[in-house]
Amino acid sequence: MPNSERTNSSDISAVASTGHGGEEWPHTQLYAPYRINANGLFQSLAEGASVAFGASLVHPTLGPIGELLHDGRDGEVEFFPSDSSRFSSADLDTFVAECRHNDMPIDRDGVLREIFTEAETDELVHTMRHHGYSLVRPFTPDPGYSTTPIRGAATTLSRIPCRRDERMALLKGILAGEPLLPDAYWELFDGERWIPLVPEAHGQQSDSTEWFSESLRLLGNPPFACWAITASGSRVQVHVDGTRLFIGDGGPDPQLSKWCACTSTARERSRFELRADGGALICAGEVHRDDDCRSLMRIE
Repeated sequence: MPNSERTNSSDISAVASTGHGGEEWPHTQLYAPYRINANGLFQSLAEGASVAFGASLVHPTLGPIGELLHDGRDGEVEFFPSDSSRFSSADLDTFVAECRHNDMPIDRDGVLREIFTEAETDELVHTMRHHGYSLVRPFTPDPGYSTTPIRGAATTLSRIPCRRDERMALLKGILAGEPLLPDAYWELFDGERWIPLVPEAHGQQSDSTEWFSESLRLLGNPPFACWAITASGSRVQVHVDGTRLFIGDGGPDPQLSKWCACTSTARERSRFELRADGGALICAGEVHRDDDCRSLMRIE
């Protein structure tokens, strides 16, 4: 990543509406009036251990508007407009003036770095979706020496840690030796946004107990595998080990080892939950409702 201490296209992720009338970018959490994409990203070693980087910038309605470039030295990221009569350096300054990070203004250099980081992470997400990977990154909410959080570089994992026990195993295993700043923790990209790798540690556990309670009334506690449709139209499947799989639309089982790579923008979702015999949540999320897919769109 081009920004090691500054908080921070291929496959554009979901954005959220903001109070500023714009949108929040999913990877850098930059609030901006619109999304400027970056294509043709490149990085190269400069003098010493520094990294030079650059990209072509694309406006959502104007198309290509110029290049961003950093030479790897101590200076700021530069913007070179391709046609100032269409989008000039002053137009970029107007865009920057409307951007916010944690409700604070952010300078031009910071915005250009965030544009690059957003696109760089989008490329990782594109690879993640098509190869069944997952992404994690270190997150420092209050580094002390900065007014904004620090979002570290994303790391690719070779599997999708959908289950809570898998995530705890990651923390105690391959991630345990990774250096973190004080008060930092690991985040997981859930398919749409970044969440704590272990939500319970941050008070974000999901608990849709109505499905579990309904299945207990319907099925009791059978010592064998079975399934049934609940009164609300959901399907519950009881496994031989007592775990219960809930599928909100009553359709086929969810595919928990791969991401949905369908290109349609109007994909309906179906919620799933896997719970232990006592009701504890093992994993949950949403899959593409299409019977020919049933792959992950979001995990919790």
